[in-house]
Amino acid sequence: MKTEPKFTLTKFKPEHAYRVLEYLIELKYAIIPRERWDKSIRLWDAGKAFTLMANSTIVGCGGVMIREPGLGEAWIIATPGIRKYKKTIFKLLSNMLEMIIRENKLRRVEALCPKGFESGTRLLEHLRFTNETPGGMKQYGPGGETFYLFGRIK
Repeated sequence: MKTEPKFTLTKFKPEHAYRVLEYLIELKYAIIPRERWDKSIRLWDAGKAFTLMANSTIVGCGGVMIREPGLGEAWIIATPGIRKYKKTIFKLLSNMLEMIIRENKLRRVEALCPKGFESGTRLLEHLRFTNETPGGMKQYGPGGETFYLFGRIK
């Protein structure tokens, strides 16, 4: 019988994100271009962010960058291991998001998702985000990719 690991949310550290991003590069996943890592990680670290651990292994990092009072932008980077325990991880992510919204008095949270990334779209919809750009934002990504803008209103 497979036992579920002990999941914990710890304070985000930039080195956690670098480890996840390096792992995703090894797997040849499409992610943030290397030349943008430092800038993205600085923005993530300046917001409200956590690292999700399964036992002592990093599964992913996520949080909300506070763009201005009342407005935040949610983000997440994760290893494929996040899929193994969807229900447990969803509950942790949902609780984390609710706490950040409440503590920072956010009226709106936005999130970007690349077109074709169905598991990302499903996660955002489960977290009560709405796709506000059904046609997509063309040429939005660093390589000209189409992205969707999701919003969640308090």
